[in-house]
Amino acid sequence: MREIASFVAEMTDDHVMILRTIEDFMRSKYIVSIEQIARKTNKSREYISKLIDELHSKHLIWAPKGREKGFTLNFNGLDTLALIALSRRGILSFIGSKIGIGKEAEIYVGMTSEKNVVAVKFYRIGSPSMKKYVRFRDEVITHPSYLEASKRTAAKEIEALKILSLNNVPSPLPISRNRHVIVTSLIEGDPLPKIKKLERPMRIFESIINSIEMALEAGVIHCDLSAYNVLLKNNDEIVIIDWPQWVRPTHRMAERYLVRDLSNIIDFFVKRHHLIINRDKYFEVLTNKLREYRKR
Repeated sequence: MREIASFVAEMTDDHVMILRTIEDFMRSKYIVSIEQIARKTNKSREYISKLIDELHSKHLIWAPKGREKGFTLNFNGLDTLALIALSRRGILSFIGSKIGIGKEAEIYVGMTSEKNVVAVKFYRIGSPSMKKYVRFRDEVITHPSYLEASKRTAAKEIEALKILSLNNVPSPLPISRNRHVIVTSLIEGDPLPKIKKLERPMRIFESIINSIEMALEAGVIHCDLSAYNVLLKNNDEIVIIDWPQWVRPTHRMAERYLVRDLSNIIDFFVKRHHLIINRDKYFEVLTNKLREYRKR
């Protein structure tokens, strides 16, 4: 990522223009020829070819079927475009070390132009997660582009975080999004499974249940909730992270997803912390809340 960040400082406006032009073409086609880029930008083929060579040497684009067929963006190129946009808007002035990695995203620490430390999440939907992307998200991509899937996933998560923040649900505060990158507040805490002993496990369990209920009332169901998505801060306050798979309570599978989220949390506290939990009680309360929401 440091190498990509260094490219941002080196990019000329014409380099950026070429990357954006390829990105625009990729909405309808996978591979973009040099001739198409030249016509679109009103630049000579020779000049475009020179810029293409420079971008290709930095591994920001690639030619999956050979140079003569054309080029397409890769994640490095998409990272560059997103970071340029965020930098020019004053959202990001620095990208630091990687602080997290998951099946769909990488998270880095960053800094805003106002010297505030933030989390910068780069979605990288790949072939192993594409089936999951299609199964759990309302929007299904028709073009087989992992870049497009990553953009839509980032857009979906930032939408959820905006709703949650307005309703005081403990979750990262949304700051900005560009393409497949979201910038949020940085949460200092540990995932629950990494904490060997909780001083007040029942209190923390109830906090999670309350947060699920608050999110439900705000119109958001997590859909992929587990103990790994719950961070515990030093003051024993929780924060729920990773919301890209969320659905609204009106979704046809909403009750199933809600029950699964709740089951995951209950199972964790029963097995790890030996709590005695009346499952039916919590299932009934939350499913009733869901049905009440649907009657609005």
